[in-house]
Amino acid sequence: MAKRYFVHFLIRDREDGLTFEVRTQESDRLRQLLDNASLPQMPCRFFWFETVGGESVIVNLSDVQAVRYLWDPAEAPSDLKRSESAIQIQLRGRATVLEESAEDSEELYGFFSDLEQGAEGVAFPSFTDIDGEPLQLNAREVVWVIAPAHLLDEGARRIGQQADLDGAHLALPKGTKDQTKSDERDSF
Repeated sequence: MAKRYFVHFLIRDREDGLTFEVRTQESDRLRQLLDNASLPQMPCRFFWFETVGGESVIVNLSDVQAVRYLWDPAEAPSDLKRSESAIQIQLRGRATVLEESAEDSEELYGFFSDLEQGAEGVAFPSFTDIDGEPLQLNAREVVWVIAPAHLLDEGARRIGQQADLDGAHLALPKGTKDQTKSDERDSF
């Protein structure tokens, strides 16, 4: 019989916890990260993972008070679904969760990547909402963000394609002059 895995976070200043169904690999990865964590060296470390419900979640570990690893027996393993929910952002000390929509999947992927690096990497990561208005957030004040995983997957794919294009070099046919070098010589 298969199992369904869940991670349950107890978050500072939040009465109810956050519970997500995840694949066993995500549960194991979080447990391994926390087993090896050193709090003085981790002032603003984020954990980024995907849920079975088709969401990408990033949690500020400095706001996590406890993690419970849960499981239930399942008839068959759950599979990833496609979430179309709004981007939800919980900021420290605010009762209301911000709900946003992103215009650019690459930019949203960059936002998650910047958060994952912590405030030491990018203090105020940002993305542009569906109306074309930029939103910058203090990384130290972000408790968690939930976004549709397919947007981040699309952003990662597009960034990867762009990197492949940027890294591709066209070979000049044999006997052809390198035009860049001849242009440099002509400028003197």
